[in-house]
Amino acid sequence: MSADLFREASPHLITSVALITSKGKGRANVMSAEWTFQVSYRPMMLIVLVDRGDATHDNILESKEFGVNFLGDDQASLSSLAGAYTGKEVNKLSSDIFQTYSGKKIQTPMISDCFLNAECQLKQVIETGDHTMFLGEVLDVHFDESKSPLLYTKRRYWQRGPQLQRKASIYTTHTVGSDFLRVDGRLQGVEKYPQTVDLALSSNRGGSVVREAVETDENGYFELVKPNSFEGKVVYTVRAEWKGLTAAAATELG
Repeated sequence: MSADLFREASPHLITSVALITSKGKGRANVMSAEWTFQVSYRPMMLIVLVDRGDATHDNILESKEFGVNFLGDDQASLSSLAGAYTGKEVNKLSSDIFQTYSGKKIQTPMISDCFLNAECQLKQVIETGDHTMFLGEVLDVHFDESKSPLLYTKRRYWQRGPQLQRKASIYTTHTVGSDFLRVDGRLQGVEKYPQTVDLALSSNRGGSVVREAVETDENGYFELVKPNSFEGKVVYTVRAEWKGLTAAAATELG
């Protein structure tokens, strides 16, 4: 039941659209892939999940490399063609809608005019259910900052919409140790920093413990650390306030 429910919900998730290029003894191939993600900065690494029956699967195992080509929002037709046929039957790259260039670090052709191109060397193969996960280290990247990525959800292609307007908000947390009280939080959506946040810390055993104004840093984060003198079971509550916005947190010790 839960698997069926997730299968129904998953098309509503938003993903970018990548074309995976590969080259084997047969011929070069291209496939469309939703499940392509960055998983590391140092080294820069990407994963792509490929059905075991795809031509791309065999090509990557053979060549130990692959290209990841994240499409711009003007390239939806490329994804439609790449996803419509299997490379075991159709030479998809023969179509003139695919303009390619030679990779700098790999032998696999790359797709031109994309939002982002990454040339990858295969590092690990992991079997995951009905797909294989190929982990690749990025050897070379081409990025066109004038383009916006193509998005996919509800089985349709979409463009990135307008940026959400910033709205001021605040949150706080409270951490208690055997000998310290710590308040952490953030004031978000404010035009400039630093700002002053009023903190009130109290307990169910001693009323008001601390009242103090703290300054945020240049990103809106604030912190307050004080010694803790109570022992046994105590409930602490902290309240943060900035110009009528409030946030609260509570912690039980003992």
